[in-house]
Amino acid sequence: MANRFNYESPLNRLLSVTLPQFVSKERDREESSRRFDKEMGVEADARRQQQLNYQQEQTFRNKEFDFNVSRAEKSDDADFDSNLISSLDRVGNLNQRMTRAEKILPTLRTEFGKNNLQGVIDSSKDTISNRKLMLDSYLGMGLIKDNEYNVMQSNIASSGYDNMNTQIIGQAIKQSNLENNREWKTNQLELESINTMLTIEAKNVGTALYGTKEAKNELNLKIKQLNTRKDELLKLMKTNQKVGTEDKTPGSVTLAGGGTMTGGQYDSFVQGTTDDLPIEVWSSLKIEDIEDLEQRRKEYETGIKTRIDEVPKYTKKQLALLRKAESDERKKAILMGEGIDVTGRSTLKGFLEMMGNLKAGDNPQTPFNPMGN
Repeated sequence: MANRFNYESPLNRLLSVTLPQFVSKERDREESSRRFDKEMGVEADARRQQQLNYQQEQTFRNKEFDFNVSRAEKSDDADFDSNLISSLDRVGNLNQRMTRAEKILPTLRTEFGKNNLQGVIDSSKDTISNRKLMLDSYLGMGLIKDNEYNVMQSNIASSGYDNMNTQIIGQAIKQSNLENNREWKTNQLELESINTMLTIEAKNVGTALYGTKEAKNELNLKIKQLNTRKDELLKLMKTNQKVGTEDKTPGSVTLAGGGTMTGGQYDSFVQGTTDDLPIEVWSSLKIEDIEDLEQRRKEYETGIKTRIDEVPKYTKKQLALLRKAESDERKKAILMGEGIDVTGRSTLKGFLEMMGNLKAGDNPQTPFNPMGN
């Protein structure tokens, strides 16, 4: 008889249903777990990258901040140094400027500022050295006198030295009739250049730049050549100098070329009382002497006309007396070694002016009757 029920043994059930379901579920769980782990790994990588990016950004920002702070500090330091160095511009005296510079040098904050300040000190020293060399040169060529040299030497570092130099040296050049002497002016410029080069080369002595024997010899030769040329210029400038009317011997007048003549001969020619001089005088004069003599005569005539125009008109007799008085006064000054008063008329001029102001009446005024009574 047939069985109405399909009987399935437990073993078959286990093998056909339970185990496959279990395996399937386990596989799903593992896949799910794998996907979860993978997702968690991706998220972890993202978090790590985000953290790394954040750290890098923070590092960059910190470096940028430090850089800005450093730049600001350097800018402040540079401004601090610049303000200190600029304050030296208000110190005109070079010695005082160097003293102040040496005091503030240790307080500077930047190497650039320290180098600039050292340049200020070196420049001040060079300026004083150049001034001293030119001053010695002017004295050596006889352009200035000892008292002028002493005054300028005592003020060589002062703020007013340039003005003093312009006035004293300019006046000396004018008095020596060298204003329009192109050769002398050219030599003066070359002399200034040589003195500047000597100042520069003097600082190179003993430096590492000229440490070798060959370099030292080269430097010494260059300095020697500069000094040789300087001596040549001083001789040329002294020879070309027009020394005015200062006497080499009492009673004589020295002309531009070095020729001399007696005070009487000089006055007679320059004042126009004679156009002739002894033949031995003419033969002893150089062309420079003759040109100088003619120039002085023109200057004398110009000066006489100017002075006559400035005072009341005199008669021919009065003018003759004035010229004679000036001549006598000039001769006296030459013989006594004194400076010449180019007016030469103080006493006689005053007397003639008094006479010109006197009015004649019924009882004429005279020197012996000034009131006309």
